[in-house]
Formats: sequence, structure tokens, C-alpha cells
Amino acid sequence: MEQSLSHPEFRSPWRTATLVASSIAAIELVVLVVVGISLLAEPVARHVTRTAEAKEYAVTPKRRQRPRSAPRDSLAPRSR
Repeated sequence: MEQSLSHPEFRSPWRTATLVASSIAAIELVVLVVVGISLLAEPVARHVTRTAEAKEYAVTPKRRQRPRSAPRDSLAPRSR
């Protein structure tokens, strides 16, 4: 007859240690992501604002208009 190993006597202390270590690592990851976002948010926002202002207030050169050529005669004979 087979018996399962779920009995508390056969449980390894490594399983509990692994779950605790994984939980701590997940919490550290969340903290690092939040700190990284908060540190990068201000410089990135400043850069985006400066770029947008530079594009908005940029002086665009006026396009020179080419002189128009004389109109072609629409009734001119076509060469065949």
C-alpha cells in the first residue's frame, strides 16, 4: 500500500525557507521598481517638457515660393 509524504514528519524545512525567501525577494523587487520609477520620473518629465516646448516654440523658416512659370497653352497641338 502506498502512502503519501504529506505527513508533517516528512516535510522538509527547506520548503518553508524557500517560500520565505521567495516572498522577501518579491517584496524587494516591488520596492526597487517603485524607487526606480520615482527617481526616473522627474528627469524624464523635465526632458519631455523641454522637448515639447522646443518643438512648440521653434522658429520655422518660411518657405520660399518658386516663381510660377508661364501657363502652358492647353490648345497646343500634340506631336504624334
